[in-house]
Amino acid sequence: VLLELGVSCISGAALFEALWPHFKEGTYDLLRKNCNSFSDAAIFYLMGTQLDPKYKALDRAAASMDSLVGLVQLLSMRNYTPNPKAEDFQMSKVMSILNRTTL
Repeated sequence: VLLELGVSCISGAALFEALWPHFKEGTYDLLRKNCNSFSDAAIFYLMGTQLDPKYKALDRAAASMDSLVGLVQLLSMRNYTPNPKAEDFQMSKVMSILNRTTL
Protein backbone atom coordinates (compact mmCIF):
# COMPACT_ATOMS: atom_id res chain seq x y z
CA VAL A 1 0.00 0.00 0.00
CA LEU A 2 1.33 3.39 -0.97
CA LEU A 3 -0.12 6.31 0.97
CA GLU A 4 0.45 9.95 0.14
CA LEU A 5 1.07 11.73 3.44
CA GLY A 6 2.39 15.04 2.21
CA VAL A 7 5.75 16.73 1.80
CA SER A 8 8.40 17.44 4.40
CA CYS A 9 11.32 19.84 4.26
CA ILE A 10 13.29 17.59 6.65
CA SER A 11 16.25 15.92 4.94
CA GLY A 12 16.98 12.22 4.86
CA ALA A 13 20.16 12.91 6.83
CA ALA A 14 18.18 14.66 9.57
CA LEU A 15 15.70 11.77 9.67
CA PHE A 16 18.56 9.27 9.98
CA GLU A 17 20.19 11.29 12.76
CA ALA A 18 16.92 11.54 14.70
CA LEU A 19 15.90 7.88 14.36
CA TRP A 20 19.26 6.10 14.52
CA PRO A 21 19.59 6.18 18.34
CA HIS A 22 16.21 4.43 18.64
CA PHE A 23 16.58 1.89 15.82
CA LYS A 24 20.16 0.66 16.00
CA GLU A 25 21.30 -2.49 14.23
CA GLY A 26 20.43 -5.66 16.14
CA THR A 27 17.45 -4.20 18.01
CA TYR A 28 14.66 -5.42 15.72
CA ASP A 29 11.92 -7.51 17.31
CA LEU A 30 9.00 -9.02 15.42
CA LEU A 31 6.47 -7.89 18.03
CA ARG A 32 7.94 -5.01 20.00
CA LYS A 33 10.14 -3.07 17.57
CA ASN A 34 9.44 -3.80 13.94
CA CYS A 35 9.02 -2.03 10.60
CA ASN A 36 5.73 -0.50 11.75
CA SER A 37 7.51 1.00 14.76
CA PHE A 38 10.11 2.55 12.49
CA SER A 39 7.52 3.80 10.00
CA ASP A 40 5.44 5.30 12.81
CA ALA A 41 8.46 7.16 14.20
CA ALA A 42 9.55 8.36 10.75
CA ILE A 43 6.08 9.63 9.87
CA PHE A 44 5.86 11.40 13.21
CA TYR A 45 9.25 13.06 12.77
CA LEU A 46 8.64 14.08 9.16
CA MET A 47 4.95 14.92 9.21
CA GLY A 48 3.93 15.42 12.85
CA THR A 49 1.33 12.67 12.62
CA GLN A 50 1.35 8.93 13.22
CA LEU A 51 0.80 5.76 11.25
CA ASP A 52 -2.89 4.95 11.00
CA PRO A 53 -3.75 2.63 13.93
CA LYS A 54 -5.27 0.07 11.56
CA TYR A 55 -1.74 -0.73 10.35
CA LYS A 56 -0.59 -1.39 13.91
CA ALA A 57 -3.60 -3.45 15.04
CA LEU A 58 -2.04 -6.80 14.15
CA ASP A 59 1.16 -5.92 16.02
CA ARG A 60 -0.80 -5.00 19.16
CA ALA A 61 -3.00 -8.09 18.96
CA ALA A 62 -0.07 -10.44 18.39
CA ALA A 63 1.92 -8.92 21.25
CA SER A 64 -1.04 -9.21 23.62
CA MET A 65 -1.86 -12.77 22.61
CA ASP A 66 1.77 -13.84 22.73
CA SER A 67 2.05 -12.76 26.33
CA LEU A 68 -1.07 -14.76 27.15
CA VAL A 69 -0.86 -17.95 25.11
CA GLY A 70 2.33 -17.95 23.04
CA LEU A 71 0.45 -17.46 19.76
CA VAL A 72 3.44 -16.10 17.89
CA GLN A 73 5.58 -18.98 19.13
CA LEU A 74 2.99 -21.39 17.81
CA LEU A 75 2.57 -19.68 14.44
CA SER A 76 6.31 -19.35 13.93
CA MET A 77 6.88 -23.02 14.79
CA ARG A 78 8.93 -21.90 17.81
CA ASN A 79 11.24 -19.76 15.62
CA TYR A 80 10.37 -16.45 17.31
CA THR A 81 12.59 -15.45 20.19
CA PRO A 82 12.06 -12.05 21.80
CA ASN A 83 15.04 -9.78 21.25
CA PRO A 84 16.37 -8.65 24.65
CA LYS A 85 17.74 -5.50 22.96
CA ALA A 86 14.14 -4.44 22.21
CA GLU A 87 12.80 -5.22 25.67
CA ASP A 88 12.87 -1.63 26.92
CA PHE A 89 11.63 -0.07 23.68
CA GLN A 90 8.64 2.20 24.24
CA MET A 91 7.22 4.08 21.29
CA SER A 92 5.77 6.74 23.59
CA LYS A 93 9.29 7.62 24.79
CA VAL A 94 10.59 7.78 21.22
CA MET A 95 7.70 10.06 20.22
CA SER A 96 8.38 12.32 23.19
CA ILE A 97 12.07 12.65 22.25
CA LEU A 98 11.27 13.20 18.57
CA ASN A 99 8.69 15.80 19.50
CA ARG A 100 11.30 17.80 21.40
CA THR A 101 13.78 17.60 18.50
CA THR A 102 11.29 18.97 15.98
CA LEU A 103 10.23 22.00 18.04
